[in-house]
Amino acid sequence: MFRFFIYTVLLCTSLWAKQTTAGRIADIGQIANPAIGFALTVMKEDEPGMYQWLYSTITNAVLTAAIKGATNKIHGGRDLMNKRPNGKPHNFPSGHTSSASVGANFIAFRYGFTYAIVPYVILGLTAAGRVQVHKHTEAGVVAGAMVGLLSAFIFTKQYVEKKQSLTIAPVSSKEFTGVHVLWRF
Repeated sequence: MFRFFIYTVLLCTSLWAKQTTAGRIADIGQIANPAIGFALTVMKEDEPGMYQWLYSTITNAVLTAAIKGATNKIHGGRDLMNKRPNGKPHNFPSGHTSSASVGANFIAFRYGFTYAIVPYVILGLTAAGRVQVHKHTEAGVVAGAMVGLLSAFIFTKQYVEKKQSLTIAPVSSKEFTGVHVLWRF
């Protein structure tokens, strides 16, 4: 087991070493944004949000794979719509960008734009990185961002904070003296 771990670490670091900084940022972005979205649901103890995150993320992966497959089948990787700048097929849409987009848009729709500022920056860096390393065209990353937006939009509802309060007040009258306790949860 320990050898397997060492071999895995060596393999990952050797693959990592062959990439440019833009490629690394794009790889991190596709995982970071959904992870941030899930972490927010855990920190806020938001069980409905966890399910919405799950549905959005799965829908995004299925839609991206379906559109990629259909586009490749229809166009065969021979035209500009489906041909990557490096000459390979499966340009449209960008899976990295759609993954980063579903994470950022889930956070924005569920918790508000202020929570999503950093994830939107990560989304922009992910999209730019995929174009810079010649893995996708601009149309491919825009399409990926739109697929992520649509996936998050379908399932995500705005989060409403639970307002908890505890009020303790003294009460006195001719008949009694005491304390009034009001706890709202």
